[in-house]
Amino acid sequence: MTPRRKDSNHVVRDVTQNFDGSPMKEVLCVKCARGYKPSGNACVRCAGCACARNEVIVRDACVPRSFVNARQKYEGGLHPYALLDVVKYEYLCIHHNYRACRTLASECVKNFYTNEAAGPCRLWMQPNLVSHKGLPALLIESPNDKDPGIDLPRGENTLKLALGIHTSSGGFTLLRKPGDAITPCFTFLEITIGKDLSRDCHYNVSDMPLSAGDTLSPFLQMGGSFNPLPVALRKPNGSPVKVNK
Repeated sequence: MTPRRKDSNHVVRDVTQNFDGSPMKEVLCVKCARGYKPSGNACVRCAGCACARNEVIVRDACVPRSFVNARQKYEGGLHPYALLDVVKYEYLCIHHNYRACRTLASECVKNFYTNEAAGPCRLWMQPNLVSHKGLPALLIESPNDKDPGIDLPRGENTLKLALGIHTSSGGFTLLRKPGDAITPCFTFLEITIGKDLSRDCHYNVSDMPLSAGDTLSPFLQMGGSFNPLPVALRKPNGSPVKVNK
């Protein structure tokens, strides 16, 4: 065990052994900047070391202790790691990280809109907790609850699918024309009712020309304007998912 000293901005480790374990003739001091820790004769990044005194590390993110302590106790069935992710995304979301907001929305949907007060749907169940514009809509209401289908205007027999790009800074771009395609697999698409349509496209999404934090979502043209594509969620047994309001 080698001794370690700490000053206000750096961690200093006295290295007394060589790589092969033999003792060194002279003691070598390795000084690491804040946010890094000594590992052997080098400095490696330490996520927890970069947190302030009033913060705790939550899945590689620094979150204030007050935020973690103020949350209600979770009593659901999420895996502990999944719950830590929820806490991290929730904190980042209310601080205008829009990608975190959409990731949190995905977790809420995957858990069938759970009404657990401390679960992944917390920000939607308790809207008075925060006031920001990054929270995405979880549900698109149908004008007719008995028939959630899509009504085409008289004389029209085509559906148009567009692709929306949400940026991490809150921006939005709708690719509504064939020439707007970002890849051969993600492009504007027109479907004619009554005709078969099949597309098989293979593409490595890591090669997609998007900025870090950008996400994609489908849009459907209805009545001359493009709207978020409605999706009917059903449980494995076929029954519809009910949302507690």
